[in-house]
Amino acid sequence: AFCVAMGESQSAFVNTKYGSIEGNVIVRQFDELVVTIKTSDQRLFQYYAGDVISVTAPTKILAGTAVFLREEPSESALPTVELATGCQVEFTKDAPQGDWVNVQIWGNNVGWIPHQILTDAVQFRPAPSKDDSHQEQTEAQVNPPQATKE
Repeated sequence: AFCVAMGESQSAFVNTKYGSIEGNVIVRQFDELVVTIKTSDQRLFQYYAGDVISVTAPTKILAGTAVFLREEPSESALPTVELATGCQVEFTKDAPQGDWVNVQIWGNNVGWIPHQILTDAVQFRPAPSKDDSHQEQTEAQVNPPQATKE
């Protein structure tokens, strides 16, 4: 599952354990969920979802759960692409039909999703507590390699 929002859409705010960044959000499922942010100056930042705390937006333009983009506004319509949780979508000019809204992803893929899955915030992991202000140690820091004699 993955999603790319293109065009002049609203920016989302991605809060990672390394800091915050603003831009269009791309979420893809490989072996792990990967979150990519495309900033207004066209730079790309990529994080594993485990490093992302949350994604927020000024309006409900984020998929709150994984969902299929469909050719028609119906659960029985042909699914075309699976959108991952946290995907940012751009609304088309087509009027909503019942509980369905027409959205655009990847710049040229248009389809229907149920409007109730859209949200303005997706939580990927709990925010670090004040007690967890130290950086996580890597395996090498916890168990440093030992010199060996040959």
